[in-house]
Amino acid sequence: MDAKDAEVGIAGSVAIGRELGARRKFWALLLLHTLLTGACIACCVWTLSALRSSTSGSLVPVNTSPRISELPFSKGIYLNMKKVPDEENTKLHFTVTWNQSMELYHESEVMVKYPGPYIFYICAKVTGNSDKMGNLTLEQGKTLASITLRVENNNARSYVRHEGLVSLYEDAVVTINFFKPAGTSNSYLQLDDLRVGLQYMLGKQIFNTPRDEE
Repeated sequence: MDAKDAEVGIAGSVAIGRELGARRKFWALLLLHTLLTGACIACCVWTLSALRSSTSGSLVPVNTSPRISELPFSKGIYLNMKKVPDEENTKLHFTVTWNQSMELYHESEVMVKYPGPYIFYICAKVTGNSDKMGNLTLEQGKTLASITLRVENNNARSYVRHEGLVSLYEDAVVTINFFKPAGTSNSYLQLDDLRVGLQYMLGKQIFNTPRDEE
């Protein structure tokens, strides 16, 4: 065998060696990948089993928030004045926008079923000459709340808002009245718009309270 044939043989042996080495590396990497994948799967299975054991078979967290039935139950009424009051009748008339456990009778009488504290809220617009005042009252046999409504700067778009806490008796009628100063005409002082809200403050709790002696 001459020198040229020897060189060819050596080159062929080197190429075969490189090919065998590359195959060995491929199979080694494939085996390592398989082992890592199996280890990850085993770890996930163990973690899920541990969680099931610690939560008695449930992975859903326990909801500790109050149930809807346990939340305070809203009681109240929201009214919208039906018409501008005249001079002869101070008792205001309304339509019901929203109500729960409270009713409006004869468009002017609110029947209260539960005793206790209520938020009395109004949003009103009064027009007329500047600095003239009217008086809005909440009455249940006697005056429980009185709010002075004043005309300010002849601003027809100006709404005034008031709120206060009142204590009401059960099974008693509430009326809302608007009084003007004596001798005041409709063109001089006028209640153009009024929204009234009464909201029970004790949620779903109901407590009997003693009445005043007659």
